[in-house]
Amino acid sequence: MDTYPPGQIDMAYFDPPLARVDGKAINNLSALAIDGRTFQQWSRHYAWRSGVDTLATHLRRVRGWLTHEFRKR
Repeated sequence: MDTYPPGQIDMAYFDPPLARVDGKAINNLSALAIDGRTFQQWSRHYAWRSGVDTLATHLRRVRGWLTHEFRKR
């Protein structure tokens, strides 16, 4: 089974940028310009299992990060 990408991915990119409705800060955010557009880069790290993990794995993790972040009080 082919996996994508062959290297580790551990970032998520958003446009428009994420913001909490309660005004609390979201940690590990930075801006990244790509082709004249500015994306919000959200750094999260986890052990990428080469040959096992896929883009779908990464998207499930991103959904989990979002769920966790926006449940914080």
